[in-house]
Amino acid sequence: MIVIMAGLPGTGKSTLAQNLASTLGGLVIDKDSVRKALFSNFVDYSREQDDLAMDCVFSAAEYAARTHRTLTVFIDGCTFARRSQVSRALDAAARAESPCRIIETICSDDAARRRLAGDAAAKDHPAMNRTFELYLSIKSRREAIDEPKLIVDTERPLEICVSECLEYIKADVS
Repeated sequence: MIVIMAGLPGTGKSTLAQNLASTLGGLVIDKDSVRKALFSNFVDYSREQDDLAMDCVFSAAEYAARTHRTLTVFIDGCTFARRSQVSRALDAAARAESPCRIIETICSDDAARRRLAGDAAAKDHPAMNRTFELYLSIKSRREAIDEPKLIVDTERPLEICVSECLEYIKADVS
């Protein structure tokens, strides 16, 4: 199965994806890490560079889902704020003949601001452009995800969010 982790920066996509993958023995393919591996000290956070990194993410997710049929693959690091991004992920799942789920993380603006500030202070996130200004910019122009999805408020305890997501992932939603 391929699970698309959607949501604005700082809403908890990566934390949730890592916890879910750990619980399920799954794989997280993260755009920010892929971009850093591809471009090293030449990361420019351009849309073109993001799209190139996502091409690699989608190809890797498709390959992993197709060759390891019982594996749950989490696509992380992309907001999926554009319908075209969601379509590309769904196309990768279809090519892999893999079921697909979408989990959209949300939280309050204040929670996102605190998380992003904490990540910036710690300097341990692979995407160094994650700021509250970026969050607000993406929020102002994002396109709704029309496909069926689970919306998870990550201000709730992590254990509750993980449990809710596991139930959704394992449910027969066909």
